[in-house]
Parts: sequence; C-alpha cells; structure tokens
Amino acid sequence: MDTLLTEVEKRCRETAASDIPKYRRLMTALHDAIGSGIVAPGDRIPTEKDIASALPFALGTVQKALNGLVAQGLLRRNRRSGTFVSDTARPLDDMSQFVFERADGTVIDSVLTEITGMEITQDTGAWSTVLGACTAGYIRIMRTDHVDPAYRCYVEIYLRADRYPGLLDENPHNLSGRNIRTLIEARYGDTVSSTEVAVAATPTDRRIAHLAKFQEKAIILQIDVAGFDSNARALFLQTAYAPAGPYRVRFRTDTN
Repeated sequence: MDTLLTEVEKRCRETAASDIPKYRRLMTALHDAIGSGIVAPGDRIPTEKDIASALPFALGTVQKALNGLVAQGLLRRNRRSGTFVSDTARPLDDMSQFVFERADGTVIDSVLTEITGMEITQDTGAWSTVLGACTAGYIRIMRTDHVDPAYRCYVEIYLRADRYPGLLDENPHNLSGRNIRTLIEARYGDTVSSTEVAVAATPTDRRIAHLAKFQEKAIILQIDVAGFDSNARALFLQTAYAPAGPYRVRFRTDTN
C-alpha cells in the first residue's frame, strides 16, 4: 500500500470508535499524515478511487473529505493530472514553544502554516511599544495556521524594518512553515534567549475580522509572544488570534 495511505489507515483506526463523521475522520487523518512530512508540497496523492479501494470508506466519503481539504487549502486539484499537496501550506518547522492539545490530552503533532501577505507598515500599536520607535517602519507578516481541517488561527508577526530588510526580498511562500524564532537565528544570527507571553480574550476588531475571515466582535483568544535576545532587546512580536474551538494551547517561555 502507498506510504501515505498506510499512515492514513493507521490514524483512521485510532478514531474508529468515535462519533465523528467518517469524512471528518478521513479529513483529519489525511491532514495529519500530510503534515507529518510523509509527502512533500507539490506531491501528487492517490486518486479518489485508489483511496476508496485501500481504506474502509465509500467513494462519496473520500470525495467529500478531499473536497474539504481543497477548500482548506491543503490540497489543490488539476483536472488533467490529479490532486496535489498545496505548494503554499507547509508544516511548522519548530513547535517546541507551544503545542495544541485535544480535550483528551493528546497533542496535535503538526500545524500547517501559510504566509498570506507581507508588507511594511508605519502604523503603531503593541508592536511599536515592544520593538521601539522605527522610522523605517515595521515588517508585518500575515500567516494562517491550519491546526486541523476545520480549525485555523490567524497570526501576525512584526519585526523592525531597519533590522531585517532582507525579509522584504523573500518570496512569501518560502517563509511558509518557518518559525520566526528559528528563521531570524538562521538568517541573521539573532538568537532568542527568552520570550514573554500575554493572553487575553478580546472581541475581534474589523481589521482582523476581515483578514482572518472571522466574525466581527466575536470573542477570540489573542496570544502575544515577544522574543528577546540576551541583552533584553526585543526581536519580534507575534500575535495569534484563535477563535473558540476544541483545543487548548500549552506554552513554554524558555528556549532550551
């Protein structure tokens, strides 16, 4: 059996006794298996008929699951050549600072991230307070994190434009899957020695609701993570906006 299908079959067996609809179980199994790195962005996956033949799911169930993953952006379709893993959404390369946990305590072992925009802003806000005044402005990186096929978070990352100007020359797709902490360490030699985390329940404002496609004024969890070097200089501010959902987030503030 295809390696991907073998992994999907194993993950489906683990949820066989649950009340979750079959197509949802298959969506989640495919999402997690792809996120584990078994297949790479751009790889073609087995056909609907091959999946239905190899797994205990009807063809209609397989089609519904794949359609859901296409809608989520994890897969893309070409009528002539088949279904492929999206080139834009990639597994986050470092989840050592946080994990998503299900209600039963099991951990989501892979989160797919997709950079949706990158720009310079002269606006001020929490980021300018943390990073300090910067006449060159601030780099704002906009990202969507796909925790599972039905749940996603919206993330904004801010850095000083005078310190990381090379980021503006990057193809945004090349940053998908990159943890900002490991990125600035590898590219610029800036090591994050400590982080500060602040969490608050807050209503979604109009700007975030529009960018994240959340309902305006809905209560969401805002998670601010600031990274500092050994001299207590702020290197970045990352703000995640998480809607109500079935998960909890566990943080670490050390960097070991």
